[in-house]
Order: sequence, then C-alpha cells, then structure tokens
Amino acid sequence: MSGSLDPDMADSGTEAGPSDAPIPYLYAISLNLKNGGKLVFGELAHYGPGMLQDYAQLFALASSEQARYALELLGMKRRIANKYACPCGCGVRLGRCRFRHRLLPLRRLASRGCPLGRIRWEE
Repeated sequence: MSGSLDPDMADSGTEAGPSDAPIPYLYAISLNLKNGGKLVFGELAHYGPGMLQDYAQLFALASSEQARYALELLGMKRRIANKYACPCGCGVRLGRCRFRHRLLPLRRLASRGCPLGRIRWEE
C-alpha cells in the first residue's frame, strides 16, 4: 500500500499514522519528503526561538518567556530556585507550586553546572 511506513502495515489495509510511528518527527518528515507542503505537526522557528517554543510545549507553559524563566530556574540549585516565583504564572513561589513536580525529573537529568541560564536564545 502506498504511503505506509511499515511494510507489515501494507497487508493490514490500514495506513500508518502518527501514533504508529516510533518518532512523530520522522513520520512528519517522511510525509513532507513524499508529498511536499507543510509539516503535519507544525514547524518550530529556528535556533533559540524554536528551542524556547519546544521547551514551552515540554513544560506545558503558555509562553516562551515562561520557558526561558523555567530554564533559568533549572540552572540554579533547587533550594535557591524554590524561593523564586513560579514560571507557570500562578503567583506563588516555585517551592509551593505543583509545577515544581514537572521540573524535578528534568533537574535530575542536567548536571549542576549546566549553563541553561546563560544560553543566547536570540538569533
């Protein structure tokens, strides 16, 4: 069947979709290369602004500025960062907001010296 990404899917009579693809990005690029046009999941801006859009989606935040602030807090020691206002915009400090549970697993991935707050986001 034409358009199927998985050869085994051709026998089933169904078209492979985004949920079947191991990586949605590769699925979108393969469709773009085959059919042309826009990417099915949208396209982020390039360089820093695109990275901030991606982080905003990852953190489920409303704006890129909130994502930038969350990255700055991730670059700080947890005890210090918890005293700052939460990047979600709720008005309480990070240590009291439920948003801290979203940052905690990412804090475990980054090293203490990670320069997240010193990255140049504008291009």
